[in-house]
Amino acid sequence: MNPKPLLLAVFACLCGIAAAVDGEKQPRLVPSKNVTINYLSSGGSAKGKASHDVEDVLPVDGVGQLMGATAATLIITFASALGFAFAMYWWYVASDIKITPGKGNVMRNAHLTDEVMRNVYVISKRVSDGATAFLFAEYRYMGVFMLGFGALLYFLLGVAMSSPQGNGKDSHVSSVQAPWVNAAFSLLAFLIGALTSVCAGWIGMRIAVYTNSRTAVMATVGSSGSDDDVLVSGSQSQGYALAFQTAFRGGITMGFALTSIGLFALFCTVKVMQAYFGELPENMPELFECVAAFGLGGSSVACFGRVGGGIYTKAADVGADLVGKVEKNIPEDDARNPGVIADCIGDNVGDIAGMGSDLFGSFGEATCAALVIAASSAELTADFTSMMYPLLITAGGIFVCIGTALLAATNSGVRWAEDIEPTLKHQLLVSTIGATIVLVFITAYSLPYSFTVG
Repeated sequence: MNPKPLLLAVFACLCGIAAAVDGEKQPRLVPSKNVTINYLSSGGSAKGKASHDVEDVLPVDGVGQLMGATAATLIITFASALGFAFAMYWWYVASDIKITPGKGNVMRNAHLTDEVMRNVYVISKRVSDGATAFLFAEYRYMGVFMLGFGALLYFLLGVAMSSPQGNGKDSHVSSVQAPWVNAAFSLLAFLIGALTSVCAGWIGMRIAVYTNSRTAVMATVGSSGSDDDVLVSGSQSQGYALAFQTAFRGGITMGFALTSIGLFALFCTVKVMQAYFGELPENMPELFECVAAFGLGGSSVACFGRVGGGIYTKAADVGADLVGKVEKNIPEDDARNPGVIADCIGDNVGDIAGMGSDLFGSFGEATCAALVIAASSAELTADFTSMMYPLLITAGGIFVCIGTALLAATNSGVRWAEDIEPTLKHQLLVSTIGATIVLVFITAYSLPYSFTVG
């Protein structure tokens, strides 16, 4: 598959976004000399203080201009769509490697016998079916917990916000909105975060079980295809290269799908709540406190995935070793041992699906924390683009990582096992440099000249 058309399409879309940014710039805001930013410093009400500070925020010529809210929205939504499309593209590329008996691709697995392909298919299907069954069972219990915990969260938040300490007199939660309505929006954000985390973990598991067997098939390129065959020395490099690319493309699918779905879900959550709370700066603290529950939902699901999947895989691993190796004298990691299949299932649901939910939880918590802190700044709440700065960073990272991932996905340079680590480090180095450069421009066009928080 030639990635050049994809790159040209991305470049054209980026040019369109740049034109939108250039055509919708707003004056950069800086505080005037008589501003005293002591927002919440003495535990006073946020209402009124933010409005007073915003009145003293003045445009300054020659300092630069901010992109408009439309441009920020366009960048975030386009980055989410592009990242998800990029992930699905590499999933489609992986599907070109057939493991179904009788439907092989001559150029990919002609060297393998029909018996080997049947074994690959049977083992892959057992692992896939087992992982699916485990996740469905886990999600049933998880759903009951989420509903119960969500109800408790709604009750506690409603009571806390209704108290004198929580209605704006001694807290940064104002009384602009009804406290039970705020609690309902927190519950909504919690459930959206939980469902998005479930989706991220599910996609990670599906692409993992889909890629595992195909990576194994690609690793055998250069062999004759018999069960006890040893790779020919001169063809080992080809097997390493193809296996690495297949596994790396599976990682691309999981990583970009997780980030894109998370970014889009969080942005939609903000916009839905903004439609109710309005765009007044004094309402921003309570709006983003409600949004903060989004990260809690993601982390709750991650706890189930990591802990539940980890217990499952460790129990299967120990059981397979004790029964298979000690009592039945079956070689380690032999597919004839049911415990080995269970161990492989646990690796997928714990180390991949659980890790996917865990990564999403970290992303959600870090972004929501930044939004809550930013909401305490009078200068940042005065402009929607400035408040979306944490999400714009993620969007910029998606653009950078697409270009970086193409380097290894199309021409990794891996020929031997010792080439894998330098290739991954090269990915990290290039993406870090690229993200730093993009971050400079995002900061210049989305943040005011100066601001204070707290």
